[in-house]
Amino acid sequence: MPINLLKHILDNQSSIESTCQVIRYASKQNSRAIEGYYLYTQGDLVEQEWMFNDGIPSIILFAKRQDSVKINTELKEMIFESGWVDKGLQKKVFISYPRDFEYLLVIRFKPQVFTQITSAELNNAISQGLLPIEDFLSNKIIDHFFSIESIEERIKYLDSYLNSCIVCDTNLDSLDQAIQIIEDSQGLITVGELTKILGVNYKWLERNFSKHLHFTPKEYISMHRFMRAYLNMQKDSSDLLALAITHGFYDYNHFLKEFKSYTGQTPLAYLAR
Repeated sequence: MPINLLKHILDNQSSIESTCQVIRYASKQNSRAIEGYYLYTQGDLVEQEWMFNDGIPSIILFAKRQDSVKINTELKEMIFESGWVDKGLQKKVFISYPRDFEYLLVIRFKPQVFTQITSAELNNAISQGLLPIEDFLSNKIIDHFFSIESIEERIKYLDSYLNSCIVCDTNLDSLDQAIQIIEDSQGLITVGELTKILGVNYKWLERNFSKHLHFTPKEYISMHRFMRAYLNMQKDSSDLLALAITHGFYDYNHFLKEFKSYTGQTPLAYLAR
């Protein structure tokens, strides 16, 4: 997911109010299954930006059927038309938009729900990277979506369609709780502490994190620790050593190594862009 969009989502996650960057629409039929619909508009798009996934599976749709973006990883360049599926660990991934790009519509799912409504083949494939939107939605659904004019009616149509696919599994409430605890702790928690709070064993936790998130619990905690350090660095970068220590890194070099693994740059080079 584009990092600027993710920053706004996380800053405004509990609000349904419009900001100058992002508008969040709550799901009217699937609030237990869909975290929200997010409209990321043209004025906020830069020609190229770094991508990061916070562990929440999403699908992204464009304003027009023929719209496309270019996404570069260390290994390959991909062109996605109409939209893409976004899930799993992303490192050194960058997105480029055309100048006339209008908006992105992002639908963020509860992880276990996303697993339920996708095929085993798709889940195995998405663990290794981003996928075209056609791998998740049929061409018939995509065509109908783009035939609708207003964004509100597009969201209403998708909400109704997804409602017909979703059955919430209350047996996985502990997974929701685990994700929330890690988010609330900003990654400053151990796997052992997490299992004690939840009252589950490590094998259950590892199996469900791997199945629904494509992270181990330790990887997920580490990713959230880095993400919160990155977000707070955007607010105050005056003392990067203190920032690193506050967010659970051993020292600045530990944070620097992790930062480079995600962005391909040092923190100072990234801030100087």
